[in-house]
Amino acid sequence: MVRTGVMRSYGTNLKRFARRSEGRVIPALTSGLVVAALLQSSTATILIAASFAGQSLISISSAFITMLGADVGTTIAVLIASQKFTTIPPFLLAIGVFGFIGSKENKWKNVFRAVSGLGMILLALLLISRTAGQLSELNQFRVFLQIFENQPVFFVFFALILTYLAYSSLAVVLLSVSFLVTGLIGLSDGLYLVLGANLGSGLLPLISNWRSSAIERTPVMANMIVRVICIAAFYPFVNYVTQFAIEFMSIELVPAFYHLSLNLTVAVIGIIFSKRIIALAEKILSGQEVEVQLDHPKFLESSDFSMPA
Repeated sequence: MVRTGVMRSYGTNLKRFARRSEGRVIPALTSGLVVAALLQSSTATILIAASFAGQSLISISSAFITMLGADVGTTIAVLIASQKFTTIPPFLLAIGVFGFIGSKENKWKNVFRAVSGLGMILLALLLISRTAGQLSELNQFRVFLQIFENQPVFFVFFALILTYLAYSSLAVVLLSVSFLVTGLIGLSDGLYLVLGANLGSGLLPLISNWRSSAIERTPVMANMIVRVICIAAFYPFVNYVTQFAIEFMSIELVPAFYHLSLNLTVAVIGIIFSKRIIALAEKILSGQEVEVQLDHPKFLESSDFSMPA
């Protein structure tokens, strides 16, 4: 809903800005960060960047850097959502709904549509936090997690599955915060959940984009590669991080800042080694070009009908 509203209102402006950002690291990174923070979704931002690459609006390299910015943008969303501003979601919903009803111009209707969608996302995240608190009161669920206590691989894959089912790494990171606050899991297990959520955030756009052209899939695959590398590097040091972090901040802030540090590392490594990572992604995808379906439009997308050229 947010993505539809933003693309219908500012799709042309986004394309124009994407062209201007071509070949420039900071503008491409910033655009991904801002859009992801507004959409509250790195997956949606990554898919938009991939589609721009597929339309030759930006290069594969610029699309990849935009995706790195999107990953950082969701960490800002986590820091905001973890503060549990309970008055913001209904406020945004009220503005969005009444603004949509009262607007006559399509552009403003789509703007208020996006505001309503953002309010719904924040409300859903707030409800997830409350549901996590209720889960902690269930003895069966508590026993289930205690069985796998101190088994980090389980928590990584558990978070990966939850991210796929919820289609949101942001929700799973907030869920780990709620589990920590209620004492359902320890800090180390919470950070393993964060790693799994980040692995899932790279996998989601890869699955969603798998039937697209190789040009669109290449930056998405590159994003997944750099995430896997950084997650593998962070994995052995979780216990050291927990011992260090609890001395400087409260326990509920650790997952959010760990999520931030991981994605900043992903962005830095991705930018420095972008050419090699993209080359590796192209090598992996070589020979896997999806067959063109002759019974489907070749140059049109359904989303194009809602946006001017």
